[in-house]
Amino acid sequence: MRRVRLNLHRRAVCGFMIFSAAISSIPWSTVTAVAAHPPTAHDADHEEEHKPSKPASPFARVSTTLHDFGVVRPGAELLAEFPISNIGTFELEILKIEPTYGCSLVGTPPKIIQTGETQPLRVKVDAQTLQGHFEKQVVLRTSDIEHATIFLTLRGEMRRAIDVTPAAAGFGKIAPTDMRERILTLTNNDVEPISVVLEPPSADSPFVFQLVETVAGFEYKLYVNTRPPYSTGSLRSEAVLRTSVPSQSEIHINAYAIVPAMYEVVPAFIPIVPISAHPESTSRSTVHVLQFNNFGEQPIRVTGATSNDPAVLSDVFEVNPGKRYRIAVSLPPRYRPAQSGAYVTLATDNPEVPTLDIPIGSSPTANRVNPQPPHPSPQAPSTATKPQPPAPANQTASKPSPILELIGKPAPQLSLVTLDGAPVSNVEYEFHPATVLNFFAPNCGFSKKQIPKVEMLRARYEPLGVRFVNICETMRQPFTPDQVAQVMAEVGSNLELAMDSGNRYGRAYKVSGFPSLFVIRPDGKVDHVVSGNKSNLEETVSAKLDAILGGLHDSGENKAAGDGR
Repeated sequence: MRRVRLNLHRRAVCGFMIFSAAISSIPWSTVTAVAAHPPTAHDADHEEEHKPSKPASPFARVSTTLHDFGVVRPGAELLAEFPISNIGTFELEILKIEPTYGCSLVGTPPKIIQTGETQPLRVKVDAQTLQGHFEKQVVLRTSDIEHATIFLTLRGEMRRAIDVTPAAAGFGKIAPTDMRERILTLTNNDVEPISVVLEPPSADSPFVFQLVETVAGFEYKLYVNTRPPYSTGSLRSEAVLRTSVPSQSEIHINAYAIVPAMYEVVPAFIPIVPISAHPESTSRSTVHVLQFNNFGEQPIRVTGATSNDPAVLSDVFEVNPGKRYRIAVSLPPRYRPAQSGAYVTLATDNPEVPTLDIPIGSSPTANRVNPQPPHPSPQAPSTATKPQPPAPANQTASKPSPILELIGKPAPQLSLVTLDGAPVSNVEYEFHPATVLNFFAPNCGFSKKQIPKVEMLRARYEPLGVRFVNICETMRQPFTPDQVAQVMAEVGSNLELAMDSGNRYGRAYKVSGFPSLFVIRPDGKVDHVVSGNKSNLEETVSAKLDAILGGLHDSGENKAAGDGR
């Protein structure tokens, strides 16, 4: 038995040795290759077929999107260059370049930038349009979907040898017999004294200018007074100052005022919302409120309001006899005017304005008066396009908006000029019992719905001296001044209009959505803020303006109601 076990053990050992010898005779590289199972050429091709290929695409890169000119002087040549690179794997196409007001392109701008290439974009800023701190933008549209829109910013500070504060003498709207005064200060910023001489204005100027040297060689006061009576329309004049400073040998000071027509209707037309835009709202009847304002010395009574469409009902309410009337116009559900047009006709007791037609559903070039009176027709918007549905709005945050923190505090510094050449600055606040600043975007649907409400406030409070200014901001795409003015005409706005290039002052006022309205007191403090298109905007702003005009300001109450809700 023991011998059998030994034989079995010997056979097992011999078998293992034979197997080991057989294994050792195989080349080690072959064993390693088999063990690792590397992919064959066929396997590699097979994997490549299933691996997703990354498409070639452009990649736009601008080494710096900000050019700071620093402190500049009048007459300086303000040129900036932005290198645009394509670090992608496909050619980069520059689809569009949009300089904002006061900027222009120099030379031939780049069109196609190949992979690995860098091409310069040269921009010039017009120094003649600059005052104080400035910020301009150039919007770059590219074929790079990750960087489809690139904002290039140019900023600096225009520092002149002679500063003029404010830059112009703006009187806003005045009555035909009003006597007003503005005082402008000329300050010499250099160490050497200067001389300034006023050229005599034309004899028919509606303004009187007087220059007084208050600090010998270093400060002058320019007094600008109105000279009544005036005719209806826009009043403009210019004062020319000759100085001993070569870089500012001439200083031109604009004076302006607006004498409104004898009467106006606000808004100048009755808008109709497209059925496709708001089917749920158009299924109900709607009431639109018009306001008739008489700026003339003689009273005008609105004796009735009718429509050529029997489905449209109107009612007249006398606010101030002979001066102001409110007309409520009721439109039935899903109302659409006939092809021949529809309008509301106001009847008055004035033989020069016996009837006045207010169109329904479109913006007229002028309200129709039957017969045409000898005086100029009231100012009205130009022909409008079909009303557009409102743009999507930002969701209201659960916590208060940061702009409400400005209530009760000094308003941020502001230095703009309206399209009519009137200054809009902190200095101007003291010239008015209140100033209403309305930050808006012309392509914002909520702004277009809110502005007619502000226009109603303007019609009521502007005759009392309150100033209303629309400040245009950029939302997604820039607009030219002419384009913005056209949008304002379409919504029936007669507010003063200023362009905030680069949204600089919008950021200073903590504006994060449109529209945003601020009421500012004569002492320069923010009294009230309304963020968005609030349904009770007219009521809350009216209450604040009435309190300011009546001297009943209560900062605690303002704080509580600042959000306009």
